[in-house]
Formats: sequence, C-alpha cells, structure tokens
Amino acid sequence: MFRHSPFGAMYSGSDFILIDTPDTRDCGLRPMEEEEYSPYFEGGRDSSPGSWPWLVSIQAPTRDEFYHLCGGSLLNKDWVLTAAHCFKGEEQFMYHWRLVLGANHLSTLGTEVEVRGPAKIVIHENYDKTTETNDIALVRLKISVAFSSYIQPACIPKRHMDVLAMTHCIVSGWGVMKSNVHNKADAMEEALVDFIPYEICNGATWYDGVLARHQLCAGNEKGQIPICQGDGGGPLMCLDSESRIFFVIGVTSWGKGCTKPWKPGVYSSTQFFKDWIVNTITRENKIAATTTEMLADTLSPAIHRSTYTRPLANKVDEEHVPCLYVTRTSINQKTLLVVLCKRQLNPFLTWR
Repeated sequence: MFRHSPFGAMYSGSDFILIDTPDTRDCGLRPMEEEEYSPYFEGGRDSSPGSWPWLVSIQAPTRDEFYHLCGGSLLNKDWVLTAAHCFKGEEQFMYHWRLVLGANHLSTLGTEVEVRGPAKIVIHENYDKTTETNDIALVRLKISVAFSSYIQPACIPKRHMDVLAMTHCIVSGWGVMKSNVHNKADAMEEALVDFIPYEICNGATWYDGVLARHQLCAGNEKGQIPICQGDGGGPLMCLDSESRIFFVIGVTSWGKGCTKPWKPGVYSSTQFFKDWIVNTITRENKIAATTTEMLADTLSPAIHRSTYTRPLANKVDEEHVPCLYVTRTSINQKTLLVVLCKRQLNPFLTWR
C-alpha cells in the first residue's frame, strides 16, 4: 500500500475542508444512509435515493426538455465543482443550462429536488483542451440552495491529507455505462473502483507518460469499471477510515474508451487544486458583493427597502424570492426594474 500523498507529506489524521462553512464536521453527511456504507458488491449498481447528496446533474436544453450532460459536486450553498471539459465548445449556450440537486431518477424529479440556473462559470485559466490538463471548473448557482436530507455539501481533502490511504473508492453519476450504448442512465448509478498509483497508471503499458502529476487514476487493471460519456465532472469519492466520511478526491476527467484494459478513468485531484478552489470562490464572492454594493450606491436616490417578491423570469428558478431593494429607472424611455435579492449575489434586471 502506498502511504504518501502525491502532493505532500504523509499524514495520519483526517483533515478536510468545507468552503465557507464554519463547522467542517457538517460536510460529507449522508442523512438518508442510516447504516455504514457496505462495499461488498461487484461492478455497478443503482444508488438509493440520497446516497450521495452532494452529486449534481448538469443539464443542457433541447427543444422540449433537458438532458444530462455532466456531473458535479456541491461544495456549499452557492458553488458546484465540476470539470472544465463539460463546457468545451458550449460557451455561448452554457448559461441556458440548469443544475439539478438532490435527484435520483432524472425523469421524475420529486419535491426533494432543487433546480438552479448557473450565475457564473469559472474555468481553470490553464485548462488545456488538447491534453485535458487542469480540467476543473466551478459553477455558482443563481440562487442558493438549502441543505436537506437529499442535498448536502461534499468534503474535499487538504493538501497534506493522505488520500492514498483511503478505501472504498466510488464513482457515481448518470453517465453511459457501456461503450456501445448511447442512452445515459435515468437512475443514479455507482461503482467501486481501485485507486491506482500514479507510477503504475503512467507506465508504459498503461498511459505511457501522458499523465500530469495532478491527475489521478481509478478503475481496475482489466477495465471492468466503466467511465463513459456523461460521467465527466462527477466525483471520485473515497472513505477516510478515521472520520468514516467520504471525500471527493477527484473530478472525473477522461479515459480511453469505457472498458479497455490498462486504461482506467483519469481524474483531476481536488487535493492538488484545493487552493485554486478556495481562492476562486473567495475572489468571485467578493466581486459579486462589490458589484451589488456599487449598483445599490449608484441607484441610491431611487432605492427604497421593500419586501417585494416576484417570480424570476428564468424558467429554471420558478419560485418567489424575497428582495431587499427595488428601484425603477428610465433608460431611453423604457423602464428598467432593478431587484437585489437577499438570496442572490447578482441583481435581477428586467424591462418593464
């Protein structure tokens, strides 16, 4: 067993982070799982509702409906972690997408499910579309979500934690489970995978030197555990033996086919990108807060406090949101309604 983290020194404790949450014990919770996780199954299986409450389905629209495109992991009430490749070539369309949280069967979204639109998508500045290095991204939700038995934030490990000592590694999502099948899964599925050391996975008979140090491998030698279309952006989760909590240690990036021998799934390490994740969320939250304050100051003569509520125009967010400021201002003989909502970092603008 390899006992050292590929990104730091050996560590024997259970240290982890939850972005913007004071109590780190509140991440990685699985309220719907009353019994401790049992790893004794072979291949893949359907996940029970609420099994992985941080899992997110990122969906794109067709003419009549939405379809699952990528997975993601909820980090806090506002931010989702996913892969940069999910947005490759989709830059002009991705703000029409939606994120589904708390779901199990995507065809039947129950009352426990929350649906949000993306307010901001941040792709790693050094993402390489050719090599798929730095394949990581963050999505800020238009409206914050409330945690429930079906929606919980994930834990990600700090840089000095020994992720290679973790056990019971799982991949989960709604992706295609076989290379010759085009339909994605309706029910969330999960599969046990083996964590494969970098030295082996990057060897001559495996990926032959193409892997970067921030990429992890998981699967098995015979290629019996698939990573396929639609699994991208979803989590690689492993169990910490001390805390008994599952950590999202990787973001699903790529693989050679679905079930080829010596070609396991490749994942972007959350441990390696921890600083980028924290710094990006902190920076973007400050920018959004500053923008809101500047807009409020600019329009201050016309602004008054109100309990005004109205449905959002975005069909993804069909709910009433309490708002703090309301103003009406005329531009080119049209009236612009400005609404700054308590649960939103961005002002909601609409023409009247």
